[in-house]
Amino acid sequence: GAFHGRAPADLIGLRARATAGGYMTFHQTLDSAGAGTAGTDYQVPAGRQLIMGAIFFASAGAASSVVVGYGDDGVAQNNAAAPTAAVALMPAQSLVTGVASTTYAITVALKVPASKFPYFYSPSGSATGCLVVGILRNA
Repeated sequence: GAFHGRAPADLIGLRARATAGGYMTFHQTLDSAGAGTAGTDYQVPAGRQLIMGAIFFASAGAASSVVVGYGDDGVAQNNAAAPTAAVALMPAQSLVTGVASTTYAITVALKVPASKFPYFYSPSGSATGCLVVGILRNA
C-alpha cells in the first residue's frame, strides 16, 4: 500500500474543526516519535508533497458537508474567508454526512504541493470535525 515502507516521520496526521461556513487550516497531530507542531497551522515542508490517503469526519448534524483543499496561508478556526489562493481538492458535496455524531471514513489520493497550507471547510450543517492521514514524499 501507499504507507508500506515509510519512515514514521513521513506519516502525517492532521486535524481541524469548523462550524457551518467556517474554514480552518489543519493542525498536525503528534507522530509516533512525539514530533510535530500540534496547535499550529500545518504547512507542507519545502521540497515535499503531502498525499492525503484517508479522511475521517464526524458532524453534530446529519446534513453537514465538508471540503478539503489548500491555500497560500493559514486561517484560524471558523474563519469566514478562505485561505489566499484557495484550491478545493474535492466538490463541496462529496462528503455529506448521513447520521449525526457518526464517524465516516473515505480513502482518497489528494495531493498538496510544497509550502502550501491544507485547509478544511464546512460549507453547511453543524460543527464538523475532520482528521486526515497522509504521507510526505519528495516533490
